[in-house]
Amino acid sequence: MTITEMKALNKAAGYHFFDRATIRFFNSHVVSKLYNNELFITAEQCWNKKNFFYTIRRFNSDSSIVNMGDFQQYTSLSTVRKEARRLSRISKTLEIL
Repeated sequence: MTITEMKALNKAAGYHFFDRATIRFFNSHVVSKLYNNELFITAEQCWNKKNFFYTIRRFNSDSSIVNMGDFQQYTSLSTVRKEARRLSRISKTLEIL
């Protein structure tokens, strides 16, 4: 699955996560590929327009999207990427069990 396909499925299911107004309100954008076809990272620019904060999101089987952890939990792109890879490995392990 690609990010584009995920966006289309989310919209088709009646969700508004990727609507232009939502993205604009949170000054948000996707900054990663999909990890394990379900996890991805978004960046939201904070009020001072200088710093980004990052959130790991999960694309659910019903096409909804939820936070994995806290909203804007990460301040470093390298740290959030490392955590997303870790979480995707855990998710792959759970699929096998």
